[in-house]
Amino acid sequence: MTGKRGKNDAADAAAIREAVTRPNMLFVPIKEEHLQIILCLHRTRQGFVEERTASYNRLRGLIAEVGIVLPRKVTCLRREIGAHLEDLPGYANLCVNDLPLPHHRAYSLNDFMQSHATTR
Repeated sequence: MTGKRGKNDAADAAAIREAVTRPNMLFVPIKEEHLQIILCLHRTRQGFVEERTASYNRLRGLIAEVGIVLPRKVTCLRREIGAHLEDLPGYANLCVNDLPLPHHRAYSLNDFMQSHATTR
């Protein structure tokens, strides 16, 4: 493919040159460093929250397979799961105990963001 067709460095350079020379072209300003850091923290925290939710849903699904149904709310699940662990048969108890529950990472990021939000 030659000319303006195809994806290559020359085509990219030509498109950038053409865009820059247009008088009505709007450019997005570069974000300040502290805004980038805040976005990074929020994305990281969101990832931890999603992992935590997936882990708790996986836990609820595994114990529901053996007839133990617990509430969806995370605080209720954490409070009530201990009483039901002994009711799980053999290897199911091992599987549930081996599940990583990443809730502490999201909470530590919450604390970090709150402490730095007050200093700015």
